Amino acid sequence: LRSFQGGNVLNKQEILTRLEEIQLLKKKIKVMVTPTITPKNYEKLQNNQNFKHGISVIIPTYKGEKVIKKCLDSLYNQTLKKELFDVIIIINGEKDSTESIVNDFIKKNQLQNIRLLYSSKASASSSRNIGIQNAEREYTVFLDDDDYVSSNFLEEMLTLAQPDTSVVAQI
Repeated sequence: LRSFQGGNVLNKQEILTRLEEIQLLKKKIKVMVTPTITPKNYEKLQNNQNFKHGISVIIPTYKGEKVIKKCLDSLYNQTLKKELFDVIIIINGEKDSTESIVNDFIKKNQLQNIRLLYSSKASASSSRNIGIQNAEREYTVFLDDDDYVSSNFLEEMLTLAQPDTSVVAQI
């Protein structure tokens, strides 16, 4: 067995060696991009009966003080009952007044379904992973701090949700 690689002829052993190198690289890449599941939530993930019915809305925010209020208003105005969803906001990186805006919103509207978390790492992906680890509902929706949704968004998403299914919506 012989093959050309960039003008060079490879023998069978060289091809097999290269294939092994490629397999190792694939494993390394998979480890780098696969989110880590903490032992805390591993059992939950295996047996989704531990999750409450409804939707966890995960919102990473980095310096979101100018946009977070509109996002919160759109979630407050949902037609889905507040008991069927919770909102997990993860402030990531450098702090601004987002925390006080969210806390004022919670207090003003007497909400029990919004949790505010903090990560020193300025990363939306890491923040989403933190949100996933803290999610308590059987379904998850990701929003950005500058997103706002129609009043029936969560209700419709929950209507379409099924195990082993990803529901995709344009917002």
